[in-house]
This record gives sequence, C-alpha cells and structure tokens, in this order.
Amino acid sequence: MYNLEEECENGTEDVMQVVATREQMMEMIEAKTVEANRLYIKQLKQTLEFIEELDKKPDKDRLALANMINHLVGVLIGSIQGWQKWCNLNSMDTQLTLEELKDIVPKMKRLVKEWIKIDIAITEVKTEELAKKQEGKKAAKKKAQAKPYVS
Repeated sequence: MYNLEEECENGTEDVMQVVATREQMMEMIEAKTVEANRLYIKQLKQTLEFIEELDKKPDKDRLALANMINHLVGVLIGSIQGWQKWCNLNSMDTQLTLEELKDIVPKMKRLVKEWIKIDIAITEVKTEELAKKQEGKKAAKKKAQAKPYVS
C-alpha cells in the first residue's frame, strides 16, 4: 500500500498535498482582503490628489472642463460600483455597526440629492435649448412652405 505521508517524511516524494483547515482558509482570505483594501485606500488617496491637481491646472477651456467632468464621473462610477458589489454581497449589514450605518446614510443622501439636483438642472437647460431649436426649425419650415413656388 502506498503511503504519501511516509514518502514525504522520507523525502522520496516531491509533491505533498496541503490541506488547509476552514479557519486557515478564512485567515488567508482575511489577510488578502486587508492587503487589497490597503491598496484600494492608497488608490483612493491618489484619486483625491488627482482631483486636487485638476483644480491647479491653468487655462481651463471648454475641452479641459469637459474632460475634467469625464474624469470625475469616472471616479464616481468606479467608487459606486465597488459599493454596489459590496451591498450585493449582503455583507454591509454584518460588517457595519448600526452607528456606522446611521452616520453613512445621511451623508450619502446629501451627496445623492446634490448629484440629482445637478443632473436635473443640466438636463432641464439642455432640454429647453433643444426644444427651442426644434421649434425654430419647425417655424422656418412652415414659413418656407407658406411661400408660393415661383419658377
């Protein structure tokens, strides 16, 4: 009968099967999570520095400001997607205390309300501009059609 444990002890077997306990696996996952979270925090801090640098750039023309908005929206999307994944894992309610949740919710509500106000304001202005443009085109078309055709 073949005995893997005996072969490993004798040094004659190159491959040793490693079986981790559930507790060891959880410890490894937690260690990887801490490492990943620290990297994420570092990236977020670099993002904040990037946002601060955007303000320091001189000569902000329309293209530069449009690019700035694009970068800022990208940052928001990335962060929101991370939060959404975390929420979908149903771990937020077990990882955050009631006090932490009570602190986070009003802040997020203020942030979301401010974002929605920006969204509404810009959408309303641009919708009205487009509606006036369409009205102008319709009026010009009507006026052109009202003129008799002369050859």
